[in-house]
Amino acid sequence: MIPMGDNKATEKASLIASASRQQHPSFKPPSAISAFLTFIGLTLVFRFITLPSGSLDLPSLDEFSLFSPSTSSHTTPPQVDVSRILRHLRIFDRLVAYHGGNRHASGTGYETSAKYVETMLGKDSCDVLERQEFDAPYWKQLGPASASLVVGNPKTKEEKWDEAIILLEEGRDFELIHGPSARWLNASVAPLEGLGCKLVRKLMLNLPGYEVWDKVIIVERPSLEFMKGRGRGGGGDTAFGCSLNDVIHAGFTYGAKGLIMTNGEQDDTGLWPMKGIQDVEWKDSGADRLPKFPVLSTSYAVGQILRNDGLISLDASASIDVIKTFNVLCTWEPASTTPSNATETLVIGAHLDSVATGPGVVDNASGSAAILEWLLALKKAGWWVKGGQGNTSEIVLPEERRIVWAWWGAEELGLVGSQYFASNSAGPLNVVAAINVDMIASPNGVPRIVNASSAPIDAVIAPSTKIQKRFETEFRLVKESWERADSGMFNSDDWSFLEVGIPTGGLLNGASKLKTQSQREVYGGMANAQFDPCWHRGCDTFENVNVALLKLMSRVGFNTVQYLAKKKDLKSWLWNGLKN
Repeated sequence: MIPMGDNKATEKASLIASASRQQHPSFKPPSAISAFLTFIGLTLVFRFITLPSGSLDLPSLDEFSLFSPSTSSHTTPPQVDVSRILRHLRIFDRLVAYHGGNRHASGTGYETSAKYVETMLGKDSCDVLERQEFDAPYWKQLGPASASLVVGNPKTKEEKWDEAIILLEEGRDFELIHGPSARWLNASVAPLEGLGCKLVRKLMLNLPGYEVWDKVIIVERPSLEFMKGRGRGGGGDTAFGCSLNDVIHAGFTYGAKGLIMTNGEQDDTGLWPMKGIQDVEWKDSGADRLPKFPVLSTSYAVGQILRNDGLISLDASASIDVIKTFNVLCTWEPASTTPSNATETLVIGAHLDSVATGPGVVDNASGSAAILEWLLALKKAGWWVKGGQGNTSEIVLPEERRIVWAWWGAEELGLVGSQYFASNSAGPLNVVAAINVDMIASPNGVPRIVNASSAPIDAVIAPSTKIQKRFETEFRLVKESWERADSGMFNSDDWSFLEVGIPTGGLLNGASKLKTQSQREVYGGMANAQFDPCWHRGCDTFENVNVALLKLMSRVGFNTVQYLAKKKDLKSWLWNGLKN
């Protein structure tokens, strides 16, 4: 503005205005075409500036790089923000910090974590949101255990033993893994061959060489091949449901005072990793099913000494009981017009519990947080709304598709939650496939897919391979390397479905095993170090999370889940050969 009363300023302004009205010598009046184009341009500018706010907002580059959009023609392609998965992980970490430092199935940390999942789901994310309760065996070591060996032989019957005492180191030479408190003093051993029903029958018949009264049974750590033969749907003489727990109970019945499971010569140097032997035949059996004597894991060297007339002493303090716990299940029901006998259920699960010795952010809050965010992302994209599928005229999921999102309980106690579901719900719900997500953010991990060929039942290998190959396709699409990992002996919840004949696939990054130099060359990280040095330890906190690996595994898993969820007649696709 020009101040009033300033004559010089007024005169100057008048001169400028006068000059602006004078035409430049080179000025030419616009042609009709130029005038028309100018009019069109001004009209477009006017339309642009009057558009509603946000009409031309474009996604950020980060949004393009997170997850590839679904191949669906749906108007809102599913998107998952990894930062939201990380937010869930941080909250899980903070929750357990105020509740005993873990999410063990027996504690308040698990209860609080389950409430967080339920709160995030709310009332409008599931047709049915429920807790599926069950009993689980809970074993706890109350203090350090000590053990020693006596080796040597008497020179004559009259002479004393020419003996040597070897003190064993807990965690290196032996590990207490199950059973009640006990003390052994120079107990003799009964080395037995084999496992499964053959061994159980020989113990029950008290055959020569299988007398175990007042002795400690020694068996070799079961191999994957043995475990493949003992699935509930499997065949052969080692099947019919016989497990290591059946050997334990048969041994106790015929007078044994304990059981030692030794590493085989081919096994890694590490001891059996699972404390509280996973009782895959638990099925709410009650207190009578609990082991009545101690069970140990030992190194191969200790086992060889004992098999050559060694004696063993043990002082162990432990408790074993039955607890009540639960799975959290969120069910998306199929369209109401679908006949119940045509419904096909896809299960997407991750275990929510941790061991008692740590917060378990990688194992397995990472899987729990991922599937929670996948569910919320698909819901936001309109794949499901309460009471009917899709918020547009397009039906995204096949009308026969039911999806059960599951947060398993008591996985660390023996896959008990997923075993209970597989035994009691998989049949009535017509579960045709299951996806398992367990440890997808290991700090030194490797992108891995469960190897379908390691399934415990041969018949389920081919359909599980279809799921495996879909995971592999997703890795190829993002131009990332991966490797296959055997479905270890009851190491994760995928096994619960495989052994009842349900095709299954899974993602994982590795736990206690060491990364090789060749793996380092492909995936980076540190060779000769554990995939997760904090596995089952107190340092498995939010700071233990590998964000880059979490992002990759979440992307691959999310896209695979979309593909399977939309697959019409999923069961036929899985079972009708690998080419279709």
